[in-house]
Amino acid sequence: MNTEGGPQARYQELVAELLATSAAQISDGKGFGRNSLTIGRKIFATLHNGRLMLKLPRGRVASLIMDGRGEPLEMGRGRIMKEWVLLREEQACKWHALAEEAMAFVEAETKEARSR
Repeated sequence: MNTEGGPQARYQELVAELLATSAAQISDGKGFGRNSLTIGRKIFATLHNGRLMLKLPRGRVASLIMDGRGEPLEMGRGRIMKEWVLLREEQACKWHALAEEAMAFVEAETKEARSR
C-alpha cells in the first residue's frame, strides 16, 4: 500500500484493494457507517478523523494500544469501545494487513452469531 498522500487517499486505496480481492463491501449507510468497509453487513474498518479505525478482538486492541501503534476509540463521555482501535498515522504501512485481520475477525464473529 502506498503510504504517500493523505489519509483519505490511503483509505480509498485500501478500499479498492479489499473490494477487488475479498468479499468486503462498502457501506452505503449514513452517519457513522457511511463509506465503511463491511463483511456480512458488519463494519470492520472505516476512516475516522483521518485515522483508520478497526474492529479487532479486545486483546489485540489492547496490544496495539500498549505497543503505541494505536489509540482507544472513545465514544461520548469517556466510553471506551474495547473492540475498536484507531491506528496512529505512522502505522499507515500496516493498514492493509490489519484491515484484513479485522475483516477475518468480524467474519468469524458473524458466523459464530449465526450458528447460535
